[in-house]
Amino acid sequence: MSLGVRIERGAAAEAELVVYAGGWADLMLYGIRDEDVLGEYVELETADEVGPLVDRAVARLLSDT
Repeated sequence: MSLGVRIERGAAAEAELVVYAGGWADLMLYGIRDEDVLGEYVELETADEVGPLVDRAVARLLSDT
């Protein structure tokens, strides 16, 4: 049981966030700077932590042009 979201910045970069019912999330960033893929595993204590995680992904996409 999971929920996935993909956020794109044109064809240049994208983020994929998957939140799992077990209390963790995977955040993958593609096309950021010269890296092929940046990945992050996050353990979540509450559902309230998902919003800031999405905000952080969007900030990375917008700031690393």
